[in-house]
Amino acid sequence: MMDVVVLLDGKIGRSAELFDLLEEGGIDVKASCVFPRLGGRVAHIAVEHEQYDAVEDLLTDRMGGVADQRPCIVVPPSYPGGMAAVARKIAAAQIVVSVSYFGEHGELELATSDGEKTRLVLGL
Repeated sequence: MMDVVVLLDGKIGRSAELFDLLEEGGIDVKASCVFPRLGGRVAHIAVEHEQYDAVEDLLTDRMGGVADQRPCIVVPPSYPGGMAAVARKIAAAQIVVSVSYFGEHGELELATSDGEKTRLVLGL
């Protein structure tokens, strides 16, 4: 899974425009979060690795491009001990969490300083 970061201006409807564009392009957004920043908003979207190039092309053509991207790990909502267990294990392994947000079915999208070590520590 890939976490893709898009910088949006503050205009009403800009988030809808982003998600409409992705849907029209056949991109299956697995998770997202949008939050404010000075002068606009930041959108994080999670898409399959295989769809990243298409996402980048769409966003470059119509939304000003991709601000950042990184691989992310999907933790199922049924993970034993839930979010607290995930956080404890990651902290104990001295791994830095870059970004985390929840997907459409309660799964945790997680980008860290060491994806392989994170998968190992979490048993994924």
